[in-house]
Amino acid sequence: MAKKYRVAFIGVGGMGIAFYHAGCFAADDRAELVACCDINRKAVDKFCSQFDIADRYEDADEMLAATSPDVVVIGTNETVHARLTILAAGHSPRAILCEKPMAMNLGEADAMIAACEANGVLLLIGHQRRYNTQYAVAKERLDA
Repeated sequence: MAKKYRVAFIGVGGMGIAFYHAGCFAADDRAELVACCDINRKAVDKFCSQFDIADRYEDADEMLAATSPDVVVIGTNETVHARLTILAAGHSPRAILCEKPMAMNLGEADAMIAACEANGVLLLIGHQRRYNTQYAVAKERLDA
């Protein structure tokens, strides 16, 4: 059997994007959902119950150290994307999927990229709607 990629989630409340990502990973035989973290314990319990995840945390650094995930999904408020991406990169997962917007400013974005490059981590930013028709039309109009 092929290796299973261990997936951990940071930020599982709010807009619910973590539920979307978790559903996609859960449907893939190559992925194993191993842990989640949120500062809201109710959100953690709801998410873990829905996806049958045993390891529940309220501290991201503790979760990353304890579970050593291959993939980290960051679905928090954008004001902490940089801090959490840099933290996660320090634990050397294979990849980090961070939701949009990437960062609050260019300096944060550069620091995120540098931390991932320094640790050999693939950084992905979830711009999943970028190519939807309404956004493509809006870009065309702006460009015109």
